[in-house]
Amino acid sequence: ALSVIVMATILLLVISLLGFVLVVLSLNFGPVEAIGVTIFIGLSVDYALHVMHAYHNSSTRDRLEKIKMTVFATGSPIIAAAVSTIGACAFLLGCRLWLLVELGILLCSNTAIALIFSMGFLLAVLSIIGPVPIEGDMRLHQCDFRVICSRKCCRRRTLESDSMEDDVRI
Repeated sequence: ALSVIVMATILLLVISLLGFVLVVLSLNFGPVEAIGVTIFIGLSVDYALHVMHAYHNSSTRDRLEKIKMTVFATGSPIIAAAVSTIGACAFLLGCRLWLLVELGILLCSNTAIALIFSMGFLLAVLSIIGPVPIEGDMRLHQCDFRVICSRKCCRRRTLESDSMEDDVRI
């Protein structure tokens, strides 16, 4: 479930970036954008993965507490990374070569949108449908594959033991 949530976040992030660049900024989809899209997917994954990793490794069972611990652990480093990336790419905006200006616009836009999606959208989704740990093992969450498989096995064992108890009572 966690990986599906991250993939959905990244997909929406890339769609938003393309919409912003092609519609709002009215840039033509050329070779810079084509190369940029593949690179920006890789750049966009970092923030979301850090947020998801912190959420998964937080040591509480309550979703809102997990969100608070996630923001406490990753909030300032992610924001600092985004600000430094945007600050470094802002120098490209003053170049005379349009190729570098366009690259600066794309990098700054990608970083800003990735920050918004990771610290806004992803945390909101996790606060609503984020998986919580199961009883007894803090490393396993409700939607982990091992838990789903073991629940099916447990149900079979429970049904078998119930039928055996019924046979003994008779």
